[in-house]
Amino acid sequence: MSATEGLRLESVVEYILRVADVSYRAEYPLAFGPEPPKPGAGTHLIDFLAEWKGQRIAIEAMGGRLFPARMKRFLQVEAGLSATPLVDALLLVVEAPLSKGLSDWLATEMGPATIAKVLSVDELPGYFGKALRVDIHDARQVEALRIAAFSPAADTGSEDRLESAMQESSRVDPHRLQLRNLKRLFPAAVVDRLDAQPGSLEEKLRIGTTVRGVTVLLSDIMNFSSFVKHAPTDLLNEAMSEYYRAARRVVWNHGGTLDKFIGDAVLAIFGYPEDDGLSARRAARAARDLIVLGDQIISGLMENINDVIESGTRVGLASGDVRVMNLSEDGLEPSFVGDVINRAARLEKNSPVNCILIDQVTYRCLMNDSAEPTDFPREDRMECGIVEKGEAKGQAWDQWTWTIDCEAPPPHCDLIARLRAGRRAGEAVPRPTPPAEAPKPPAPALAEAAAGPPPRGRRGR
Repeated sequence: MSATEGLRLESVVEYILRVADVSYRAEYPLAFGPEPPKPGAGTHLIDFLAEWKGQRIAIEAMGGRLFPARMKRFLQVEAGLSATPLVDALLLVVEAPLSKGLSDWLATEMGPATIAKVLSVDELPGYFGKALRVDIHDARQVEALRIAAFSPAADTGSEDRLESAMQESSRVDPHRLQLRNLKRLFPAAVVDRLDAQPGSLEEKLRIGTTVRGVTVLLSDIMNFSSFVKHAPTDLLNEAMSEYYRAARRVVWNHGGTLDKFIGDAVLAIFGYPEDDGLSARRAARAARDLIVLGDQIISGLMENINDVIESGTRVGLASGDVRVMNLSEDGLEPSFVGDVINRAARLEKNSPVNCILIDQVTYRCLMNDSAEPTDFPREDRMECGIVEKGEAKGQAWDQWTWTIDCEAPPPHCDLIARLRAGRRAGEAVPRPTPPAEAPKPPAPALAEAAAGPPPRGRRGR
């Protein structure tokens, strides 16, 4: 088992970049388009974009066991970047040197014109001219690397900083190290509350078990590929960097867990690892803020292009059960599977622009939770409809849906500025006192739904 338990390879790469005094930006979006001669057009979230000796170097980290099928996405990124002048080099950092068979296969797939190079993590310092020895299977070395990475550079060399950090790391509690690593996945306040509870972290994160009653959020910016094609590359990259950072804060500020970014799409889970009974309402609030955020990002792009691109944010919310999986072979990296995630995706695809399309279970949760009646969303701005099974892939029956109208966000609402100056992510929010009688929603109009073509806005599209 690796000594980097609970720690992703990306973290070790970041430590090395800091100790080697390499300027970099993490999770940097690069647009390959519009028409590279090889597959790979689009926007990809590069793990790191480093600048060293006048060169722009994209760095991708890939931990765990490697095999051809898993490296398909990297080959698409390599094809796109090799065909554009965006970067001068692309590094794939892996835990250990590739086998000869895999290395030969990868070289054949990339071809002689590639800008990519594969390095094991212990070779990365040497690439940047530093004589650092890094053994990711030595917990003390990894912790020393982290301490050196975030200590003041002063006037000492990288090797002296690492040696000093080695002495300090011997006094670090392994449990505290694991908590520190988890704070890269969850808000710090959430990790601290989990730590205060009895039991192991695996038990508290419910790895390998089914978590019931979560709400899944999936958002997407309509026609974003058109912005990739028409917007200036630097402007697009800067806009998406801001979007990724702000979207993460939106999810965390509303008590959600950010599962992943999929291009410009956001996938988040509410009601995990903590559940206060308000997961549906928290997800709805986050969805509203993502729509406002998307409007600000789109407006900034539209001001700098000639094309009039119809765009906006679509959001799907679905409630149900998910199974928590651990993606890491030797640490803790929770991810989720379940039909409710597929349902959220179908709702997003059928959602009107700048609206939230929710399923019937989420609607009942919103109407029966203990939040004050005047809080968002209001029942009089929710319209019942049906998404037919043919429009909801994977569903055997038509689906009851409710549309929450977010067409006109407040014009004075500068969400990005508010998030930058906002409260600490993950901060606990007191649960309001339940009203004497929960509001009772009207039953869906079954007879009306079957009577004929629905009026405008009826279908979730």
